[in-house]
Amino acid sequence: MLSDLVVTSITFQPMRSQRITDARNYSLRTYPLSTARVLSVFGELLQKARLRAGITQEELAAKVRLTREYISLLEHGKRTPTIHVFIRLARALGVSPSKLIDQVEKSTIRKT
Repeated sequence: MLSDLVVTSITFQPMRSQRITDARNYSLRTYPLSTARVLSVFGELLQKARLRAGITQEELAAKVRLTREYISLLEHGKRTPTIHVFIRLARALGVSPSKLIDQVEKSTIRKT
Protein backbone atom coordinates (compact mmCIF):
# COMPACT_ATOMS: atom_id res chain seq x y z
CA MET A 1 0.00 0.00 0.00
CA LEU A 2 1.37 3.39 -0.99
CA SER A 3 0.69 4.97 2.41
CA ASP A 4 3.13 2.44 3.93
CA LEU A 5 5.98 3.66 1.75
CA VAL A 6 8.45 6.49 1.90
CA VAL A 7 10.06 8.26 -0.99
CA THR A 8 13.67 9.12 -1.53
CA SER A 9 15.32 10.87 -4.39
CA ILE A 10 15.98 7.50 -6.00
CA THR A 11 13.42 4.90 -4.90
CA PHE A 12 10.54 3.83 -2.65
CA GLN A 13 11.51 2.04 0.54
CA PRO A 14 9.51 0.47 3.41
CA MET A 15 8.77 2.91 6.28
CA ARG A 16 10.79 0.89 8.77
CA SER A 17 13.89 2.05 6.90
CA GLN A 18 15.07 5.39 8.26
CA ARG A 19 18.15 5.65 6.06
CA ILE A 20 19.27 3.95 2.88
CA THR A 21 22.53 3.93 1.01
CA ASP A 22 22.88 4.12 -2.73
CA ALA A 23 25.45 2.29 -4.85
CA ARG A 24 28.11 4.96 -4.14
CA ASN A 25 27.60 4.67 -0.36
CA TYR A 26 26.07 8.14 0.00
CA SER A 27 23.55 8.14 2.79
CA LEU A 28 20.10 9.39 1.73
CA ARG A 29 17.26 10.36 4.06
CA THR A 30 13.80 8.92 3.52
CA TYR A 31 10.51 10.65 4.29
CA PRO A 32 6.98 9.37 4.94
CA LEU A 33 4.78 9.82 1.89
CA SER A 34 1.00 9.76 2.05
CA THR A 35 -1.23 8.50 -0.73
CA ALA A 36 -3.30 11.67 -0.51
CA ARG A 37 -0.22 13.85 -1.07
CA VAL A 38 0.88 11.86 -4.13
CA LEU A 39 -2.61 11.97 -5.65
CA SER A 40 -2.90 15.69 -4.94
CA VAL A 41 0.44 16.45 -6.58
CA PHE A 42 -0.36 14.19 -9.53
CA GLY A 43 -3.70 15.94 -9.99
CA GLU A 44 -2.10 19.38 -9.94
CA LEU A 45 0.52 18.33 -12.49
CA LEU A 46 -2.12 16.68 -14.68
CA GLN A 47 -4.19 19.85 -14.69
CA LYS A 48 -1.15 22.04 -15.46
CA ALA A 49 -0.14 19.77 -18.35
CA ARG A 50 -3.71 19.81 -19.71
CA LEU A 51 -3.90 23.60 -19.53
CA ARG A 52 -0.45 23.91 -21.14
CA ALA A 53 -1.72 21.70 -23.96
CA GLY A 54 -4.68 24.06 -24.31
CA ILE A 55 -7.36 21.40 -24.03
CA THR A 56 -10.44 21.03 -21.85
CA GLN A 57 -11.25 18.15 -19.55
CA GLU A 58 -13.80 16.99 -22.13
CA GLU A 59 -11.20 16.97 -24.91
CA LEU A 60 -8.67 15.08 -22.77
CA ALA A 61 -11.35 12.59 -21.73
CA ALA A 62 -12.23 11.94 -25.38
CA LYS A 63 -8.56 11.42 -26.29
CA VAL A 64 -8.03 8.79 -23.59
CA ARG A 65 -11.54 7.28 -23.70
CA LEU A 66 -12.54 8.30 -20.17
CA THR A 67 -15.28 10.54 -18.79
CA ARG A 68 -14.85 14.21 -18.03
CA GLU A 69 -15.94 13.44 -14.47
CA TYR A 70 -13.09 10.95 -14.05
CA ILE A 71 -10.56 13.50 -15.36
CA SER A 72 -11.92 16.00 -12.82
CA LEU A 73 -11.62 13.46 -10.00
CA LEU A 74 -8.00 12.75 -11.03
CA GLU A 75 -7.17 16.46 -11.11
CA HIS A 76 -8.63 16.88 -7.61
CA GLY A 77 -6.69 13.91 -6.22
CA LYS A 78 -9.83 11.84 -5.62
CA ARG A 79 -8.96 8.85 -7.82
CA THR A 80 -5.89 6.71 -8.49
CA PRO A 81 -5.29 5.96 -12.18
CA THR A 82 -4.16 2.53 -13.29
CA ILE A 83 -0.76 2.39 -14.94
CA HIS A 84 -2.50 1.94 -18.29
CA VAL A 85 -4.61 5.10 -17.77
CA PHE A 86 -1.55 6.98 -16.46
CA ILE A 87 0.40 6.20 -19.65
CA ARG A 88 -2.55 7.12 -21.89
CA LEU A 89 -2.95 10.45 -20.08
CA ALA A 90 0.75 11.30 -20.32
CA ARG A 91 0.89 10.47 -24.02
CA ALA A 92 -2.31 12.41 -24.77
CA LEU A 93 -0.75 15.44 -23.11
CA GLY A 94 2.57 15.03 -24.92
CA VAL A 95 4.45 14.29 -21.71
CA SER A 96 6.74 11.34 -21.11
CA PRO A 97 5.24 9.05 -18.43
CA SER A 98 8.65 8.82 -16.76
CA LYS A 99 9.00 12.62 -16.75
CA LEU A 100 5.57 12.94 -15.15
CA ILE A 101 6.53 10.43 -12.43
CA ASP A 102 9.79 12.33 -11.89
CA GLN A 103 7.83 15.60 -11.50
CA VAL A 104 5.49 13.97 -8.95
CA GLU A 105 8.47 12.61 -7.03
CA LYS A 106 10.32 15.94 -7.01
CA SER A 107 7.19 17.75 -5.89
CA THR A 108 6.62 15.40 -2.96
CA ILE A 109 10.17 15.31 -1.55
CA ARG A 110 10.45 17.43 1.56
CA LYS A 111 13.25 19.92 1.74
CA THR A 112 15.66 19.48 4.68
